[in-house]
This record gives sequence, C-alpha cells and structure tokens, in this order.
Amino acid sequence: MFIRATPFFKEPLNLFPNNLIIYSMWEGYLEEGELYSDLDKINFINEAKANGSILIPLHTSGHAYEDTIVKICETVKPDVIFPIHSERTDRFEEIVKEHKINSTVRRLVSKECVDIMEALKR
Repeated sequence: MFIRATPFFKEPLNLFPNNLIIYSMWEGYLEEGELYSDLDKINFINEAKANGSILIPLHTSGHAYEDTIVKICETVKPDVIFPIHSERTDRFEEIVKEHKINSTVRRLVSKECVDIMEALKR
C-alpha cells in the first residue's frame, strides 16, 4: 500500500504490524537534529518500527532528464508546461525553442496557485 507519513496512515500501520516500509524520499529528512529534519516523518517511522515495521530506504528522485522531458512533450503535446521542482525553470523555455515544441512555458513563483482551466485559455 502506498502511504505518506501522515496521521491518516497510522491506523493501517497499527492494524498490520510487522510490515515492510520502502522509504523512497531523501534519507536526510530522517536525520534527527538537522535543519532539514522532518520530525513528522521521523516520528512516523519510529512509531512504525516500534510496531514491527522494517524500513528499507530506496530513494527515487522524481526528476527527469532533459531528453525525457522532450519526449514527453512531443508525445503529450501540452498547451502549457508548468516546470516544478526544478532549479532551472528557465531552461524549459530554451528546451521549447530548441526542440520546436509548440507549448507555452509558465513559470510559477513559490506557492503560487493556478487555475489550470484559466491557464489553458491564455
């Protein structure tokens, strides 16, 4: 079962003890006492372990290589591209031009909300 480290999933973990948790996020979040520590995740994992869970870290980044982004855009042909979770959102505009992708790139500011239907009208 896919779960997140939220209170909602504490009950299922308690109902099914001695399970296997594959932790796919950055392990740094589980380092106690650091600026980047996530106490909610730490407490969730510690409680699960106390209930018999075994933790296996298996990080998946969620990042795509540029050639993969190009292939997706060529396949999907999006009207609008919203680059997220990137240190180089400006690069998307270059990619669109270089590969003649007929899409608009809309870079968002942190925590900006977008009405997708309104964005598609532009």
